[in-house]
Amino acid sequence: MSAEHRYPPDALWADYGRAGIGLAATAGPLLLVPVASWIAVAMGALAVLFAVFAWRTFERQRTRVALDESGIAATGGRQRRIEWAALADARLRYYSTRRDRAGGWMHLRLEGPGGPIRIDSTIADFGAIAQRVADEVRARDLPVDDVTRANFRALGAPVDDQPATGAPPMDVLPADR
Repeated sequence: MSAEHRYPPDALWADYGRAGIGLAATAGPLLLVPVASWIAVAMGALAVLFAVFAWRTFERQRTRVALDESGIAATGGRQRRIEWAALADARLRYYSTRRDRAGGWMHLRLEGPGGPIRIDSTIADFGAIAQRVADEVRARDLPVDDVTRANFRALGAPVDDQPATGAPPMDVLPADR
């Protein structure tokens, strides 16, 4: 197995902070102040969303991703393993936080028997993981869509015969969620 890849604490603490502030701003007033029922429903729904976000952050904290010659494994909350020979689909998406696409993150989704493995670019050494996936996509001649192809190329890990561009990754197609 390769070294384990984990999400760095710095990225997770920021998400925990956002979840905590959101829970305090939504659930706090519900517990302390009597409010109209329609406001309570709206605030309660938002509080549930922030709680789910906190739980997903906790799941990422426990996640470990390891690659070896035969496949990729994600352990922690949900345990998944995909053998390279059984890799059915790979998608790499870029989510921009600015109009000029200067800020954002990438999300890699690998599909195989037993369900998907999802990895976002805040994990340590995401480039090495993406490179290994690109090598397997190329070696197995796995079909990928144009957005995935362009995003791998922008990372410097082309999945086709085109050279790496170093250009900013492409935007996410809205129908691809």
